[in-house]
Amino acid sequence: MRKLFKMKILIVTFMAFLLCDSNAANIELPNSLQLILLENDTIEDFSMNKKNYTVNLPYTTTKVPKIKAIGVKLEFKIKVFPASNLHGTLCQRTTKITVKFDKNLTADTIRIIFKVLPKLDLYLLIGQSNMAGRGKITSEFTDTLKNTYLLTTKGNMEAAFNPLNKHSNIRKELNLQQVGPGYGFSKTIVEKTGANIGLIVNARGGSSINSWVKGSSDGYYEKTLERLKDISKWGEIKAILWHQGEADSKYPDSYRQKLTNLVQNLRTDLNSPQLLFVAGELAYWRGSNKASTAFNDMIRTISDFIPNSASVSAEGLTPLKDFTDPHFDAKSQLVLGNRYALKVLEKSK
Repeated sequence: MRKLFKMKILIVTFMAFLLCDSNAANIELPNSLQLILLENDTIEDFSMNKKNYTVNLPYTTTKVPKIKAIGVKLEFKIKVFPASNLHGTLCQRTTKITVKFDKNLTADTIRIIFKVLPKLDLYLLIGQSNMAGRGKITSEFTDTLKNTYLLTTKGNMEAAFNPLNKHSNIRKELNLQQVGPGYGFSKTIVEKTGANIGLIVNARGGSSINSWVKGSSDGYYEKTLERLKDISKWGEIKAILWHQGEADSKYPDSYRQKLTNLVQNLRTDLNSPQLLFVAGELAYWRGSNKASTAFNDMIRTISDFIPNSASVSAEGLTPLKDFTDPHFDAKSQLVLGNRYALKVLEKSK
């Protein structure tokens, strides 16, 4: 009887998989939809050939999002079967779109699977190229990060994987975005706490702190705040991680005041006067002749001039190319990210 019962469960599970996770017919079908609208906005990763979508929703969501689909041809008949329960089974969380092509009942099926995320611990990662990530993405850095989500271009949250700076609205070319400290940071935070976290990564290679000053002509400050609009629907910002200074390292004294003003403005505009701010040291090998030594001496004392702040060391990290290169390699970025995480956890106790 037990074997028969288990067999029935397997059959039911398999049928549910066929119904909810895959297209039943393994036949060549024409493109069916030219557009899918999610609450009147184009679905973010729409592709005419894609049949299954996963859409993450904020923890406060109570209603099934409205879906509208537009066929490639006017004569295609489209039906939308909304999800019935956002907190239910896979089938219940799935909105199904069917597209009938002809009188012979040839049809296509597109599925949108909704997932309501828990309230996230959010972290803002900003700065220049080492924060954007220049460590080479190899196979060991291509995994999807556990319990970690990344703020997208349209303000949604997707499963996080490298490059984490891809959605930045101030970045350079996409191929320059590689492994940064956010990768190791996320791994350590999740491993140590089991928390669900969200990353907002908005860095720009080569940027001076002058470009981050509120009101500057480059507008990096304002563009970053644009990405944080309505961020509270996903969770609460717990800390800002900052790695920047290679463009300004010869001027540690003036940098100190500019950084103080930047942090004060961010805390005011984010309505979080005690928000934790953690800054990273620059590469040690740049040496005193390029003022990295004096700059790092200043960064180590950050808690003396900015309350509720801390620094992380770059000791022992290695260059991406050679000792003329200010960028950390991927393995060093993993170490640096771990140091950021341990500092955040230490300061959050």
